[in-house]
Amino acid sequence: MAGVILGSLAAMAPVVVTWGQAEETVSKHPPAPDGVAVGGYDLVSYRTGKSPVKGSPEFSTAVDGLTYRFQTEKNRSLFLANPDHYLPAYGGWCATALAMGNLTPPDYGNFLVENDRLLFFEVTGFTNGRTYWRSNPEELREMADRNYSVLILGDEETSSN
Repeated sequence: MAGVILGSLAAMAPVVVTWGQAEETVSKHPPAPDGVAVGGYDLVSYRTGKSPVKGSPEFSTAVDGLTYRFQTEKNRSLFLANPDHYLPAYGGWCATALAMGNLTPPDYGNFLVENDRLLFFEVTGFTNGRTYWRSNPEELREMADRNYSVLILGDEETSSN
């Protein structure tokens, strides 16, 4: 397998999948207890409010084998009308960790909507992935895009070392 772009944020942990494990079956999405994606948060609320809100099992739908919950029927309908607009970038993995070549579940309350993409980030100890991302978003976005193609989509052609 071709190389994965790596960065210098060694403190980003825990590592779920790294270079040596990339040949194994990798989930497109972070672990979802009971099949409920993004910690049960309403994806529409990330774009319409100041902070995300939990969804309800009453207003849910399944996409790509995961259940997404919404606070209201209106939000569920908005999502169903254009799921790609609301689904998180990188399948919901931490964008900064992905830029470093790692697949790490994020903190779903630590997010950023950038260039119309919902990005999630982890917080580990004193390291906040969102803060690091904001220090160099263009380069990190390019690295995360390439690593997502390699680690998740299996596209070796877009990788570089």
